[in-house]
Amino acid sequence: MTGQMRRVESGYVLTSQEHNLLASSGAERTAPVNPKIPYKPLGLLYGKYTREEVIAAREQQKVSGAFLFCGLEIPELPKAHQGVTITLEPLDGKGNTIRDPQPLDEKMNLIANYRKTDKFPYRRD
Repeated sequence: MTGQMRRVESGYVLTSQEHNLLASSGAERTAPVNPKIPYKPLGLLYGKYTREEVIAAREQQKVSGAFLFCGLEIPELPKAHQGVTITLEPLDGKGNTIRDPQPLDEKMNLIANYRKTDKFPYRRD
């Protein structure tokens, strides 16, 4: 190997929590989500990629967006708005995200005024 990291398939970059928050369809999921281990990216969870490869892919991507989302109430967004972008949080020493994803506005600024609903998948607080 030349020291160059492999490209991580997009479905393996996200955690089960992120897939559920973004309402990823079965076709977009490269591997099945695991509700028992919701904060670990699927590439690490299934041993398909190294920790370094997944971290590099998450740092390069930084955010993920979707047409639909669930589990957030954001007063600034009109009710008809159907999309959101979320942060891909850094990983801790065990390969789990350090906190829940945060919503971003269209200018990629953190949205401070939001509420996690009961539908927010695997919420920590």
